[in-house]
Amino acid sequence: MAWKVTTAPAQEIWTLNEVKNYLKVDTSADDTLITTLLQSAREVAERYLNQALITQTITEKLDRLSSPVIYLSVSPVIAVSSFQYADSQNTTQTYDAENYVVDTFDKPARLSVAFGKTWPTLYGNINDVTITYTAGYSTEPSGVPMQIRQAVLMMVADGYDNREDYIKKLPTASEYLLDQYRVQLF
Repeated sequence: MAWKVTTAPAQEIWTLNEVKNYLKVDTSADDTLITTLLQSAREVAERYLNQALITQTITEKLDRLSSPVIYLSVSPVIAVSSFQYADSQNTTQTYDAENYVVDTFDKPARLSVAFGKTWPTLYGNINDVTITYTAGYSTEPSGVPMQIRQAVLMMVADGYDNREDYIKKLPTASEYLLDQYRVQLF
């Protein structure tokens, strides 16, 4: 399985002014740097957590449908908007939503073939299946758990204070806060 963000979040989980206040920065000289650090920290946290924080669209590709359950890579899933596949003639088809059930409660979210239905026959190439879905806690920063938001702030501060490379992956406190929300993939 491979996935990518096809529609990025409309905003970050903190405003520039909130981050500058946290960093105790009074000038606008580093605004571009701080904005870049904030986006980067959010993206690192999302990859670490296997979650989308602010609502965004994810496109996920699969090679085959060999199991009755498909686990989606990015949580929390709000809704699946499209399930397409390459049929036995290598023509793109849309698999009707009546044929599968989406469990958005579980993390990772999962799709299951509906009772009495079967997965479609695929052509046999890589990336034969494309599932597009919306994931994230909310369109608003306030919908993201505060521990995750705090961890991202700490990551921004660490990047701002330490601008050269070093061995540490995540600031220890950030990692501790994020670990409580990390989704384990199958």
